[in-house]
Amino acid sequence: MNETYLMKRNMYLIFGLLLLTVIFMSGCIQQESIQKEAIEDSDQAVPESNAETQEPVQQVEDKTTSPSQGMGQLCSGEEQCLSFCAIYRGECEKYCQGDTENPICQKILSARSIDQEQPTRQYKNILDERWSRGKCEGNGTVQFVFSPMKPEDTAFIIPLGDMIDGHITPIDHQYHYPINWRMRNPPHEVNIYAPAAGYVVELWEGGADISVFVEHSCDFYSLIGQLSDISPQIRQAVALARENPEKGLRLPVAEGELIGKVGGKSLDYSVFYIGAEPKQFVVPEHYGSEYWKIYTVDPFDYYKEPVKSQLLAKNPRIVPPLGGRIDYDIDGRLVGTWFLEGTGGYKDLTKINDPSYGYAVGHLVFAYFTMDPSSLEISTGYFNGHWGQFAIKGNTPNPKDVNKESGMIKYELVGFGYKVASTGKVWDYDLYAGPIHVVPENEVDGVMLVQMIEDRKIKLEVFPGKTASQVSEFTENAKIYER
Repeated sequence: MNETYLMKRNMYLIFGLLLLTVIFMSGCIQQESIQKEAIEDSDQAVPESNAETQEPVQQVEDKTTSPSQGMGQLCSGEEQCLSFCAIYRGECEKYCQGDTENPICQKILSARSIDQEQPTRQYKNILDERWSRGKCEGNGTVQFVFSPMKPEDTAFIIPLGDMIDGHITPIDHQYHYPINWRMRNPPHEVNIYAPAAGYVVELWEGGADISVFVEHSCDFYSLIGQLSDISPQIRQAVALARENPEKGLRLPVAEGELIGKVGGKSLDYSVFYIGAEPKQFVVPEHYGSEYWKIYTVDPFDYYKEPVKSQLLAKNPRIVPPLGGRIDYDIDGRLVGTWFLEGTGGYKDLTKINDPSYGYAVGHLVFAYFTMDPSSLEISTGYFNGHWGQFAIKGNTPNPKDVNKESGMIKYELVGFGYKVASTGKVWDYDLYAGPIHVVPENEVDGVMLVQMIEDRKIKLEVFPGKTASQVSEFTENAKIYER
């Protein structure tokens, strides 16, 4: 087998690692932010890691770069560039047309040539192509007999759709918090299991955080993320796959088989189904860089009894869908997700190195708190130089009622906390305590002016430190957002 062909197969493996990096970054932001807030008065410190998603890739001004430098503003270093180009090959090929002497470009163009020589592989769907590499088996959904985290080991579950810190749009995975999750030295670890039979087809490992993809059929996958450790069988299979990248990772696992452990943090858990009902995204194409989002489904829908009821008993959300949701768009209404005009949707390649942009600066959401959907929530990628989530003073007007005829709307943004509905006591991300209510703070952090100027376009401006009485109109700093 020649070296060029092996390089091609390596690029497929690198692609999978980059894909999992994006998902892991989202879970990591959520997890560490909650831990930091929940134990800020304790003697133990939680490491800061938000910089991972805020810090831009190093810019390279000279277009004719060496392998150690990369490919202009697209990426830095050979390893990072090969990972980047495994997904964004079109962008890389366009760049390389003007930099053919770049050794990285030569590898990328050579791999393209090999691709064209090989017989076209038939993929069942995009998840098979990206995750199973055309080797998936079976069709349809399966029923979960096991929970990835045993109910007796679970303190509580945060459903789909939470928004926190740099995770501006509704999160596409649940968080399963183990009992005694605050224990650090040493952490209290619990076992994590395969919810159903399948194949481990992808793994990303970064320090103490490991994410595993399991193919249950060509149409149905689950992601088990933020593991502290993985089983010896998976560890061995991953090592063999890295030694023989042309074969890839494909390890059979039985339902209830040990996948790994988690301790001192939450477990990320997602389920994806190709045949899912279309998401309520006005423009699904805007999610091309995170294509799996449109296949995200509620994990609770696939559990058998009694495990389904046991897990729902750990879930503070009492409004259907009980597992939460990530899609709120209504065409012609303010509710849902918006993107800064000209940024191309969920991820804008043209701004990948802009230090004022970051990963989510162009994201904006008008929706509802996932644990208490009776409370309105605004999540923005840019407020006073940073991202943030806010409750709305007075909890009105509801964005689902705002349209072009509504004119200019003033939202006074306030901080918030949570309380236990039955007792009124503060809830601090400890054990499940029944339904949770959002408690808005009294102090106004700022004002957001917004006006729908078209069914799929809004004008928006934020005024940090101001109240509604101090703001009357837009200024030249107003920005346009679109679906």
